Amino acid sequence: MLSQGRPAAFASILATLFVVSERPAHATQLVLRADRDEYVVGQVAQLGLYAVSDGSDVELSGVQGLLTWTPENLMLQGVDLGGVTGLAYGGFSVDPFGVNEVAVPSDGTAIFVALVALDQSISTSPAGTLLGTFQFQVLRPFEDSIVALDGSAGTPPVSSAIFGTVSPNLPLALDCGEIALEATGCVGDLDGNQQVDLIDLSILLAHYGSTTATLLQGDLDGDADVDLSDLAGLLALYGESCRQ
Repeated sequence: MLSQGRPAAFASILATLFVVSERPAHATQLVLRADRDEYVVGQVAQLGLYAVSDGSDVELSGVQGLLTWTPENLMLQGVDLGGVTGLAYGGFSVDPFGVNEVAVPSDGTAIFVALVALDQSISTSPAGTLLGTFQFQVLRPFEDSIVALDGSAGTPPVSSAIFGTVSPNLPLALDCGEIALEATGCVGDLDGNQQVDLIDLSILLAHYGSTTATLLQGDLDGDADVDLSDLAGLLALYGESCRQ
């Protein structure tokens, strides 16, 4: 479920929160954990964002995760906040750094922000505390496609950060990592039988004209509809085998 709420003063809150003057001792990591070891073209990869402490739990009032990925391989679909309690807001809202070009960015960089409700906090743990689950559709086969939290983007440059409850305006020290994903299969194999054949063509034609289609319904070019471009793309692949 993608959060749709947008606090009225969101941009000004961000501009205030992300001024760094000093950082206390390191205590927390932001890490991504995948729901499986390998994906197939057309599947949705579920990547959980976790706050992991080094043994001394930290109470958080806010989290900013700067995601980077390869848009030719993966398409960000949204963030699921199920299982995360105490949030006043979580999502990809317009930011003062110009990173999020749309509500669900598609260009390979995105800022996810989670703001904790007043009088509440999120506690980190050595096992990891879930902050949200990013959903990426797999667009093509690949090896070691990186989704990272340790980069920077925007003007001025901004990066991932966490904020405590004692001094909410001061980012805490943080380590961020990355995760490498793998995917098999081939574009155009809509039914997963390892061939681009008449079944796949039938699936595409059954959804032809749809403006809310997925990759497995025939939206091969990722623009959410099934049109002549997608039909031409499938016909160009017709007869191919996905088996190595």
